[in-house]
Amino acid sequence: MHGWCASDFDGSPAFERLQWRPERVPLADLPQLLQQRQRLGFRLGHDDLHLSLPDGTEIKFCREGDLHVRSGHEPFARNLAQALLNRNILLARRPATLAP
Repeated sequence: MHGWCASDFDGSPAFERLQWRPERVPLADLPQLLQQRQRLGFRLGHDDLHLSLPDGTEIKFCREGDLHVRSGHEPFARNLAQALLNRNILLARRPATLAP
């Protein structure tokens, strides 16, 4: 689900219909969905996007430009951290015991 926070989208008739509504989408279709939402005014890094995967992993792209990831799948977390590091982005990790 996603929400518009910083984008000028609230004048669109689709605003209420789309904002904060869970939507099931195959992962392969996510880029196309994001492109559709961008045409409506959604801006990644300025608006919120929350992804929940079937294994319980949660990924939140926040309007502040933050990326929050919660996953019990260590290989995923390790691969994500490496992929981000390859782009000069450091993923700060908290031990699971500190997670709320």
